[in-house]
Amino acid sequence: MDGFLTSVSTMVDKVRGTPLERKVREATSNEPWGCTGEVKEEIARATFNYQQYKEVMGTLWKRMEMPAKNWRGIFKALALLEYLLKAGSQRVTEEARERMHRIRTLEHFTYDDEDGSDKGSGVRTKAQQMIKLLRSEKALHKMRETYKKNKSKFSGVSSEGGSAVRYGGYGGSSGGGGGGNRYGGYGGNDDEEDYGRKKKKKTKKEEKEEVR
Repeated sequence: MDGFLTSVSTMVDKVRGTPLERKVREATSNEPWGCTGEVKEEIARATFNYQQYKEVMGTLWKRMEMPAKNWRGIFKALALLEYLLKAGSQRVTEEARERMHRIRTLEHFTYDDEDGSDKGSGVRTKAQQMIKLLRSEKALHKMRETYKKNKSKFSGVSSEGGSAVRYGGYGGSSGGGGGGNRYGGYGGNDDEEDYGRKKKKKTKKEEKEEVR
């Protein structure tokens, strides 16, 4: 019966609310797999928009209050908040500090499955880590700076990788295929110039033969 109710709840989550609210719920689902970095990054960017910020944070706090049987989703909600602290708007930090008491309640989270296994340890540990992080301005600043450096480094590598492709003859340097083609030997400015020079030489030779 619980499985049926969970399935119904999951289906409802997929259709109610705004697209962004649904994305936050998807990122904090009780499914046994994690949220992709791409989705987290999209949610983090949304926190810089006033209206979208309210949608993200409003949904996120509600997810932390789910029934204990949804321990995976609660853990994911804490993990998503941690990501937003380093990649999202500064307002996320301010609000998280104001509502720290809600995170503190999860330090005592408990849930045992049918076999008696403690499934709440991950939530308790993550909540303790979050409280410690929110109390340290130095740790928060270091985390945000590290994120910015890594993101900048990754962007640089991606940019270089994109440029390298053009030398394989599969694209130009500014949106066209001409530049890439010239390096692959399939046309381009250099080939056109070489063709023009050969054509000129041939014309001079023909002129000499005509004079003879």
